[in-house]
Amino acid sequence: MAGTISRYFAYGSNMNLQHLLQWCGFSNIIDPSDLLPRKVILRDFQFRTNYISSKGAGAANIEKAPGSQVEGVLLSIPLQMRGRIRCKEGYPTRYGEIYVSVEDTTTGELMSAVTYQATDECRLNSDISVQYVYRNRILTGAMQHQLSKEYQQFLADFITVEAHQVA
Repeated sequence: MAGTISRYFAYGSNMNLQHLLQWCGFSNIIDPSDLLPRKVILRDFQFRTNYISSKGAGAANIEKAPGSQVEGVLLSIPLQMRGRIRCKEGYPTRYGEIYVSVEDTTTGELMSAVTYQATDECRLNSDISVQYVYRNRILTGAMQHQLSKEYQQFLADFITVEAHQVA
């Protein structure tokens, strides 16, 4: 893809590429396959919902945790899209950028990528419930990219939904 400048590791709702492209304003310009999605693992980190979103509910975050792993998607993104992802993530106040090494689950290749982690000021000590729609975006992305069945089940069990939003 012309203009690709960075690799981005998506682990939460941004794994749902239709949602990500729509939010960034690229849904009519970029096809999800243009982002060259690759199923990857981030080792020695864990998935959390210990970030409070601007809507007042929990949101995805990652934290260092030796021996744990986070499954997700590696994307090749153009410069303009990276700027819009930064805006979506509330960079640099709500989420900071970190560089991580992810492993392709098919080839074993290690690759460097940028991802987002909640800042100390926005990180909570414990996980909190997320909005129902947000949970479904994460699970849809996990299924679309065929993350392991065990990890999909982990996400389904781990991500709790605010009680008043359960249908």
